Amino acid sequence: MFKYIFLIAVLFTQLLASSYGVGDIISIEHQNMEFSYCYPSDSTDTFSFSKYTGKVFVLDMSASWWDPCKNSIPEGEELYEYWSDDDRVEIIHFLDDLNQPYSCNQWGNVATNGMPLITDDTGLPMFGLFHTDNLL
Repeated sequence: MFKYIFLIAVLFTQLLASSYGVGDIISIEHQNMEFSYCYPSDSTDTFSFSKYTGKVFVLDMSASWWDPCKNSIPEGEELYEYWSDDDRVEIIHFLDDLNQPYSCNQWGNVATNGMPLITDDTGLPMFGLFHTDNLL
């Protein structure tokens, strides 16, 4: 039994160790992962990093249950507006834990410029790809 627990712990540690940091190149597999836009809700497009090869990404990750994330929406909008005319930069807003307590539309409607939000339905949380111990 102990061997199995140790093996699971080792595998979990390896998954966390494979996350990306600033300046890292994202693997082809992860570049091709597709994420759904949850706001605006009428968008049928999907997002993948591979559609934006060569761009610099600012990844804003939020959880619908954490008030500091919701309170930072105005700063995110300012960042979005500042870089919106620069073709080299792409700003991605990722919302996790939908409906706990806010839905994607409730979250998106707080923003004044309607910045698009993506959500993860791939089974591999985006937070897991870009995890750092400094976030919490």
